[in-house]
Amino acid sequence: MEKIPVKLYVYDISRGFAKQLSPLLLGKRIEGVWHTGIVCFGREYFYGGGGIESCLPGGTILGSPDEVVDLGDTEIFQDVFEEFLNGIGQQDFRPEKYHLFEHNCNTFSAEVAMFLTGNKIPQHIQDLPSEVLNTSFGQMIRPIIDSMSVRPTAASGTSSVSHSSSASSSSTTGPESIFEPRDTSSANQTATGRRGQPDGCQSSVLRKANTYNQVDTASDVAQLKDILTDTKEFSDEELSHLDELKDCLHNKNLIGVQERQIQILDKVVDKYLTQEKYCSAVQLSVKFLQVLSLNDQLFSDSKGLQETVNMTCRQFSDINSSSSQVECVKLYCCVTSHQTGHSVMFKDTRFTPLAAVTVNCLLSKNEDLTTVGAALASNIARFKVHEEIALECSTAVIEVLSKDLSPETGHNCLYALRRFIDCSSEVAGLASVLGLSVEKFKGSSPEMDDLCKDLEKLLS
Repeated sequence: MEKIPVKLYVYDISRGFAKQLSPLLLGKRIEGVWHTGIVCFGREYFYGGGGIESCLPGGTILGSPDEVVDLGDTEIFQDVFEEFLNGIGQQDFRPEKYHLFEHNCNTFSAEVAMFLTGNKIPQHIQDLPSEVLNTSFGQMIRPIIDSMSVRPTAASGTSSVSHSSSASSSSTTGPESIFEPRDTSSANQTATGRRGQPDGCQSSVLRKANTYNQVDTASDVAQLKDILTDTKEFSDEELSHLDELKDCLHNKNLIGVQERQIQILDKVVDKYLTQEKYCSAVQLSVKFLQVLSLNDQLFSDSKGLQETVNMTCRQFSDINSSSSQVECVKLYCCVTSHQTGHSVMFKDTRFTPLAAVTVNCLLSKNEDLTTVGAALASNIARFKVHEEIALECSTAVIEVLSKDLSPETGHNCLYALRRFIDCSSEVAGLASVLGLSVEKFKGSSPEMDDLCKDLEKLLS
């Protein structure tokens, strides 16, 4: 009899933020917020707000798993397995039975694993809900979690096992519905207000993005060339590319910027990002990248520019110089100021370093980093993001709003929070549980008053 391998795909849907923020929120450290799926017969099976669904292995919006656990082999035939799924899909694992803590994807994986192999899934995955609920914070959010037990139905295109005669349906794509961002388009609005929002609550308008393009072209290029000449690590040809870049910037001809000009900036950042001695060279290079990234068409067309920005972002946590950190975050603000940059930076949902950068900055003890982190959060929130990102960033935003802030930082944080609520229904619940008050921000400007009024309705 043929033996079929059975795997457990494990994903940390917090992307590392649970480990970072759990001591603050829960009073104890948890390693991740686990989502699991069972992989066998060439498909990945999971349970969410749409009931039991399937896709190609790693085919949900979460991408590749963080861990793959070998559960053993099964000798059960596929048609028998499908009958089993259809049976439990009409009973204990109907869509309306889904509950974030008490009856979720991991409950499903545990039952399917036992059916197929007789083996259990790792205990720490099953124990996570009770770990959270047994904390004081968990008890506070319990009523909110209970109210969210009925989730949105599955997105079109997802193979719904419990309503399909075959799990190998031609529909092989479509993310799990619980990982889809809330649709806040006009098509889903009603005359009485948007879904999940009180009547009369109006979405904040798309405000002007935070951007940084303070470059004195001639003197800054000259200064950068002098530094690089002293290092003796750059050829005359490479240095000449800086003169070409200067001409493009001076003539406001950013479309004329070539990959070779971006490459030298990339090389400077790559070589000296963590070296305090050459901090000025890094700052100047990043300032040039900020100006280049503001051009929608150039950023869209230049893969080199996109890769350089991503490389800088990935190395962010290793930067030791506060001044370099600030310039790097300003770069991300410039990139996310327009739709193309925003889409490019968030298109790979398996790796979203900008969310990590935002949280790190907002929670930093460095006031300058907090300021630019709030600006970045505001820019990110201008366009729709996945609800996990909205929740991650909002947790840090709420923490910052409890402090004394400048009017601009306060406005950026309030604006970001308001927009993130449109992306995730859980953000408002989190803000309410944490006791967020916007009273101190009232009176500084009409726009701020409107934001406060809107937020108070959502948090009441």
